[in-house]
Amino acid sequence: PPGVTNQRTFDIVAGGDDGYTYLFRKGELIAHVAAIKGGVMSLVVAGTYVVVGGTRGIVKLLDGRSLSILSVAETTPVCS
Repeated sequence: PPGVTNQRTFDIVAGGDDGYTYLFRKGELIAHVAAIKGGVMSLVVAGTYVVVGGTRGIVKLLDGRSLSILSVAETTPVCS
């Protein structure tokens, strides 16, 4: 209907080879965090969480709204 706007915004989360994870909203950088030393090699968004990992077996759980680090885990790389 005229006059009704259902404008929705979506955030963009990106991980860089510099080790930082970036959060963009409406095209503007609103948060960044030094997440993974050696570079972010994987990134998954799950609801309001962001999970990032690198090549050294470190996995971090981030708050998807602020990029605050909530948890850190170390895994053992599997080699075939």
